[in-house]
Amino acid sequence: MIGRRTAGLDLAAFERDDTVRDAVVFRLMVIGEALNWLRRCDPTTAGRVPDLERIVAMRHRLVHDYGEIDDELVWAAVNSRLGPLRDRLVALLGEFPDE
Repeated sequence: MIGRRTAGLDLAAFERDDTVRDAVVFRLMVIGEALNWLRRCDPTTAGRVPDLERIVAMRHRLVHDYGEIDDELVWAAVNSRLGPLRDRLVALLGEFPDE
């Protein structure tokens, strides 16, 4: 979903488009909350997620920091870290049997 929203944008366009920016920030908060939940419920699996602590910390900053959101930090996360994170999570999910 984030990739579809940000396709073809650069940082300047991302910063200008409040709808896209808000959607991306919301999705990053959801990802961070899900990984925070995983950390509490299944620490062994959570330990296999690279940068989990940084992702959860970013979620906390996005949710609780009532100042300005650092668009450059968000943009960097979307463009350099989200793809590898998605690939790792898909691989981990593939290890669990369908229920």
